[in-house]
Amino acid sequence: MDSLSQRTFKNALWQVFNLGWVTLLNFFVTPLLLKQIGIENYGVYILILTIVSFLSLLDLNMGSGFASSFIEYTVNQEKEKKVKLVNSFFSFWLAIGLIGFLVLIGLSFLADFVFSIRTEFIRQTQFGFWFAGIYFVFATINSLFFVISISIQRFDILGKITFIQNTVLNAFLIGFAFFRPSLTWLLASHFFSAVISLFGYFVLIKKVLPELKLKLEFYRTEFFRKLKFSLYNFINGFAGNSLLQIDRFFISRILGNAAVGFYAVPNNLAQKIHAVSSSGAMTLFPVASDLFYQGDKQKFNQSFRRAMRIGIIFSVLSGVVLLVFGYQLLYFWVGKEIADKSAALLYYFVPTYILMSIYTILNNFYLGTGKSKLLAVFSGSMALVNIVLLAFLVPNFGLTGAALAYLLALMPVILFVFLFERKELNLSGSFRFYFGLILKLLFVSAILVLLARFYLLSWANNLWQTLLLMIVSFAGIIGLYFVFGFFEPEDRELIRNYLKLWREKNS
Repeated sequence: MDSLSQRTFKNALWQVFNLGWVTLLNFFVTPLLLKQIGIENYGVYILILTIVSFLSLLDLNMGSGFASSFIEYTVNQEKEKKVKLVNSFFSFWLAIGLIGFLVLIGLSFLADFVFSIRTEFIRQTQFGFWFAGIYFVFATINSLFFVISISIQRFDILGKITFIQNTVLNAFLIGFAFFRPSLTWLLASHFFSAVISLFGYFVLIKKVLPELKLKLEFYRTEFFRKLKFSLYNFINGFAGNSLLQIDRFFISRILGNAAVGFYAVPNNLAQKIHAVSSSGAMTLFPVASDLFYQGDKQKFNQSFRRAMRIGIIFSVLSGVVLLVFGYQLLYFWVGKEIADKSAALLYYFVPTYILMSIYTILNNFYLGTGKSKLLAVFSGSMALVNIVLLAFLVPNFGLTGAALAYLLALMPVILFVFLFERKELNLSGSFRFYFGLILKLLFVSAILVLLARFYLLSWANNLWQTLLLMIVSFAGIIGLYFVFGFFEPEDRELIRNYLKLWREKNS
């Protein structure tokens, strides 16, 4: 039997593996899409996916309440209530999918007004919205199985489906980019991958939970049981989504659709820093909930500090590597024009996504306590500050203003971490803990920066050399952190135990 730490570590590895895989696929797909459909259409493609992302919030983030109740019923072995809960949310998510479908169909007839689309691209953009609507229906139904996988801590299921979905999606994107390069077929690719994912989820979840029989039925008691928790979490989720994506709408209206493409490419690169932590942090919500319902406050606190420590280490060190090689990566990957216009934005995006990584970990543990009101207020405040800053900075400073607004809006995250540790966890020595961690990170980062400036960058002469240098540099900087004894003994022991367990299972 795996220990809690080993199981959490293994789940996090599944998430990080999928992130690495989709990042690799994106390296092939992104420059291909930019070349085949142009940066202006690429910007519109990003905006349509952003609208789909916002529509996903129509479910009021009820998934958090579902997960909390599902975990509670599992711990208390209340099977009948669990079945009613699942069927109620199946019906709910199907209804949300249909509402989103109608919204996207409606927007398709306003595409020329909303996005200032050129006449020759209007028709393909409208069809793209229609495919996005059908995709949304299947994606919302997938939400049920996605949340069940998280609730039962079966990240192997989540990992397999995510791997299949990303592979299928990018295969279709590549095929259509070559043979039918248009917004219509790019968004159709998302629909096809969602259908395949739904089938895979259904098969795998039924094997684990054969007692679940999906029916279109609704039980008000089970559905509304944790409505208050979910509504506060909706505000939190809406604010978080706004922080991540609303800048694209400001940029589109003020600077044009092409500017969205110039902004999105480096943003998506830096977002991988946040994606590593958020993928790992996704495994923390069910762990935190389990520990909270079991009343094990000591393990809860220890798990929080460990998650923050590991999350900060990997997000900061990966961010430093991206800053060191950022211009060369963009230059060889998507071309000189985007590198010249966009590389400087990484100096704003990297610290922004480090802060977002910290906030994601904090968010999962806070929700694990069953509380969400303060989190909603805090997230909402940051989102409002971001909107105000965007309205002022984008017209005056362009893309740099948008990136700066995002960074400034997230700065209060640092204070919220200290508030959470003091008020909710009663932990002491927070300043000493984080200050010591930052000093260690600055020390090893400075070594890499000096090595890169005087030696490594001279070897970055093409895309593959640059990528190899980034991989070696990240491994090297982690190695330095280990050699200098900066990793905590418990973290080294956790990794050794997991590797030992993996060898035993595969021998």
